[in-house]
Amino acid sequence: MGWHGMACGNDDGPSGNGGTNARSPTGPRVIENGERDWRYIYMKWGRGLALVAAYAMAVFFGSAVGLLLRISHESFMSLWLGGALATPVGVLLAWLLARWRGYTRKPGGVSTLCWLGVISTATVGFAIFLEIPRLQEGQRRYELLQSLDAGEVKAIAIYDKYGERELRWITGAKDIAGFVSSCKDAKPWTPQHPRHSQSWYVVLEGQERLELIFSTLEGSPGVVVGKYVEKRGNVTRYYGAFRSRRLHTWLMSTLDKAGLWGRGYGDGAPKSP
Repeated sequence: MGWHGMACGNDDGPSGNGGTNARSPTGPRVIENGERDWRYIYMKWGRGLALVAAYAMAVFFGSAVGLLLRISHESFMSLWLGGALATPVGVLLAWLLARWRGYTRKPGGVSTLCWLGVISTATVGFAIFLEIPRLQEGQRRYELLQSLDAGEVKAIAIYDKYGERELRWITGAKDIAGFVSSCKDAKPWTPQHPRHSQSWYVVLEGQERLELIFSTLEGSPGVVVGKYVEKRGNVTRYYGAFRSRRLHTWLMSTLDKAGLWGRGYGDGAPKSP
């Protein structure tokens, strides 16, 4: 073969083997100049995304069932718990899809299943050992509040929100009966980053000690939000929340008798009248 033939064989034109779009008759397509091979992207990410989609479908379905069955007195927690408890079903669904499509023998399949298993185990463990006991205790305290009898409450102590300064110590039967009656108006409530204007730490002394934090909300006049709490030193544990209009009226009337309402005592820093 002459010089001319060798030159043509090394030509950089479209028909030569050195061109930017060169293609071998039997070899793979060469990727150059930022060209993307979508088949390669699918091989690397598509299998994992398909398994995650199957997992997410089970979680969404579990959330809907949890909300429908009201497994918690809080709507958001019903949604969250339903999804959390459905994560093992999501892992099983992803595994069945992987077996059906043969992903368990290909890159991206096994690693995705392992990560989904780790996430599911952590989520279910958190729900079973932390959230469910907290919600059960919150439900118990809510039922206790609803079933209160005036004769069971010996005294009501109202402190600043830090529990450091006692503002009122109530033992009068009429005031206690008013509080117990107002509790019937309390309804479960899920806070969504509310802004409190004032807060008070309230303790009911009786057959069973019940600790609460009452707060007024900016933009919601005439409503008080209550939280079931347990204070141990500087640590405060929360078990749920409710809101009530009648308790707002009782709290305002009780503090106003002592000239404390609207003076900032709930924040622990009294303002001048």
